[in-house]
Formats: sequence, structure tokens, C-alpha cells
Amino acid sequence: MDHQVPEVVFPSLSEPQMGPRTWLVASFVFAAIVATFLTVPMGVASFAWLILTGGIFLDLNRLAHARWMLAGVLLDIALVLVLQFQRGAVQTAVARTLSEVQQLHIVASLGAVLLYLPAIALGRKIFRNSQTPEGKRDLHRNVGRVAYLLRTLGYFLMFSMLSHVRG
Repeated sequence: MDHQVPEVVFPSLSEPQMGPRTWLVASFVFAAIVATFLTVPMGVASFAWLILTGGIFLDLNRLAHARWMLAGVLLDIALVLVLQFQRGAVQTAVARTLSEVQQLHIVASLGAVLLYLPAIALGRKIFRNSQTPEGKRDLHRNVGRVAYLLRTLGYFLMFSMLSHVRG
């Protein structure tokens, strides 16, 4: 008797059941729910993180990947700047009035923001020159992956900040 193992297929934004527009609308709805029931900055952070996640799935389409990633990065940087000016986020972290988990959220998020800069610079070079050496492409992917992993860690640790924000 021949047993066949079913093939595992992971969803992609290029497949009809979940196109980029559907992902964008679903991301916005999820972010609106987070903003409504938690905080507006958490809603914005959710939207930015979901746009970044969508941009990763669009990496085979250079133009779409660049647009989505840049939109997510700029939204994330804008959020960090707003939180810095409104709440003095860095000063709060330095004052050590937060728990270790909350401090890790700030460190991971700040690390991601700092890595966005070389990721964007490398991405621009690759986007402008389709003949970019594979080494630069690998460097862009690796810097981007670390930035995304730090942002993902920061995103999920962000929910530990509820006690501080609602205080």
C-alpha cells in the first residue's frame, strides 16, 4: 500500500486567495482593532509590522517589495519619532523605570530602526542596478532579516508596555 505524504504549501501574497490588496485591507482592519481596544501607537505599530511582513512576501516583485518595505519602515520610524517627542521613550528607557521585558522592547525596536538605514541604502543600490553582485544582495537580505527579526521581537514585546502606558 502506497502512502503519499501531502505536500505542505505555505500561503503567498502572489496567490489569488490572498493578494496584496487583501493583505493591506486585512492589515488595516487588524491595526484599527488594536488601536481601538489598546492604543493608537500600538495600532500604528501593528500596521507597520504587517506592511513589512507583506513586503517580505513580495520579494520576487522588486517594485512592490521596495514600496511595501519602504512604507513599513517610514511608518515605523515616524512612530518611533512621535513616541520619542511625545513620551521621551529613550529617556524613559535610560531612567530604568521599566521592567526588563519593556526595556528589551525598546532595545529591539531601536536596533531595528538603526538597521533600517543600511537595509534601505543597500536596497536602493540593488533596485537601481539589476546587475548587483550576489554578495550585496546577500548583505541586504541578511541586514533586512536581522532588522525584521528585531522589529518582530520589539512588536510582540510592545504589548508588555500596556501597563506602563495605561499606568
